[in-house]
Amino acid sequence: MLTKKIFSALTFLAIAYATVAGQQFTPQYVNLGLPSGTLWATSNVGADTPEGLGDYFAWGETKPKTVYEWSSYAFMNNVKMDGKDGMKKDAGWFNVNKYTFNDQLKGGIWYSGTTFVGDNKKALEAADDAAAVNWGGNWTMPTADDWKELIANSYFAYTDNYSGKSGWIVYKAKAEADKGKTDGTPSASYSTADTHIFLPATGYRNASVDIQNASESHYWSSSLSEYLTQNAQSFKIDSRNGARVERTFGRDNGMTVRPICPRSCNANGHAVVDLGLPSGKMWATSNVGANAPQAAGNYYMWGMTTTTKKFGFDAYKLMLSGWEKITRKEFVNQYQKYIFINKYQIPDENCGGTWFKWKGNSWEFLGDGKKVLDAADDAATANWGGKWRMPTQKEWEELYKNCYGVWTENYNGTGVNGWVFYKAKAAANKNKRVFKGQTPLASYSLSDTHIFLPASGEWQGDIIDRGEKCYYWLSSISQTETRNALGISIGAKSTSFAGQGGGSRFMGYTVRPVLDKKNAKSPIPQVNSPKYYKITIVQPEHGTIESKNKNLDLSKPVKEGTKLVFWSRPASGYLNYSETWAGTPCDENGVLIVTSDATVTCKFKPKNAQAQTKTSTKAQLR
Repeated sequence: MLTKKIFSALTFLAIAYATVAGQQFTPQYVNLGLPSGTLWATSNVGADTPEGLGDYFAWGETKPKTVYEWSSYAFMNNVKMDGKDGMKKDAGWFNVNKYTFNDQLKGGIWYSGTTFVGDNKKALEAADDAAAVNWGGNWTMPTADDWKELIANSYFAYTDNYSGKSGWIVYKAKAEADKGKTDGTPSASYSTADTHIFLPATGYRNASVDIQNASESHYWSSSLSEYLTQNAQSFKIDSRNGARVERTFGRDNGMTVRPICPRSCNANGHAVVDLGLPSGKMWATSNVGANAPQAAGNYYMWGMTTTTKKFGFDAYKLMLSGWEKITRKEFVNQYQKYIFINKYQIPDENCGGTWFKWKGNSWEFLGDGKKVLDAADDAATANWGGKWRMPTQKEWEELYKNCYGVWTENYNGTGVNGWVFYKAKAAANKNKRVFKGQTPLASYSLSDTHIFLPASGEWQGDIIDRGEKCYYWLSSISQTETRNALGISIGAKSTSFAGQGGGSRFMGYTVRPVLDKKNAKSPIPQVNSPKYYKITIVQPEHGTIESKNKNLDLSKPVKEGTKLVFWSRPASGYLNYSETWAGTPCDENGVLIVTSDATVTCKFKPKNAQAQTKTSTKAQLR
């Protein structure tokens, strides 16, 4: 039995992928550590936030609708048509004409007598995949096996207050014993600051009625039922039986869709962005060790590939073996321990270093002369694999000189500060930065191609400058001192972005990987956010207009494609008539499909008199 519990930890850190109400939302992915490497999206198709329900689709259809039954199903044959409303009459499961198999239901049209004549297709084609069609790129609907993998390898916990919505939080399992637990009881060791996705309680739709079983979550897979042609497999989780894959739901029902991106379709399991840079370099959307663009991830000393909370000379690995026992006159105090660095050394005239030897009348350089990290010492390569690596100083300079940079103190509603670097829309926008207190160009928003560098601070004895500065390692050593390495150190009003803001290689900085474009064969796409438009109601003379969309707040922008229905209510002594909606954005029935900003009004006719005229305001196009 599921135990309902409100999570008290739902802070901005807890809701890692949420966005403020009414704000456009760019869907992201989460790596839940599944054996296949499959990445799961953080929101449903048609939803702007992780807690949003999104759109409902019949299986194999790619657009939402108002009636979910066989009479409105796309893949039907041999049915009578009613010319009045265009609905298919005498329709039933036996008329399905696509995705059929030899299920022995010989009353279906996929049989000719007793002979199977269907297509034997058991998985959705891309053209019939709601995720692929609506989001593009390599996003797809999960198969039944993908859902089973998620169930078997994740930890499910119920909440009735995830940004005010009920549903199931699906955590990346912290222990083998936690995998496959779907009883809904939250463990004290898990909080929503941990890697997770949220599956809101969606219910499903049937016929033209409202959502049914709204306390349950129902999601389509791309897999046909193993038993009956007219059914498809779906994911279901409820308070009685936990999570499972169902095989008994008719394809005509309306369910939500949660997209995935298979590991084989992305850059070794991590998302990249093409910012249109001259070299074609692709930048990762998150830091090494982070589960979201705004998360800090892990902190590393330069040249080390494992994270630690102890930063300094004593914890650094690239040191002369047995250095702790060495005594030499040049070794004055603990701050000179850097003299025992044994890799990535330059002739920097720090003659006390072990990379020099006194010979004759001068010091002889004995160091390796290496200035760029080997792959084995690159935190990006070691942790992400593939061709990922830390950026060079040249690549960092290419980024900021060819992008439009904006300092933000509330990235995507998460409360995290940092720098957003947009793909420049015009040459005049390149190498431009908008500092704290300045206003960015209105033509740029988070729905545009960008990366976000969170101001995660740096580790010394403790974290400093968190929320104030971005610290990132580059792959090159300092040009003047062996003990130092190059890095990025930029804040809200930094004047220098030259990539020379590094410091002692013993400090802890974050790492943002890059990839050559030739190695990013199929990057995860940034999904274009839906467009929103302002709908204004101007009350007419001699009556009122009311919206039938009771659950829609028209004081906020409305998503493109939304169907709005209005009532026109004449005052006493007046009537609706054939031209009540004439000349307005609405059709003759008061229906408006949102495609632009619009002002809605109407006019009424006096009883037993000619219609009084009133000019209505048409849609205001952007």
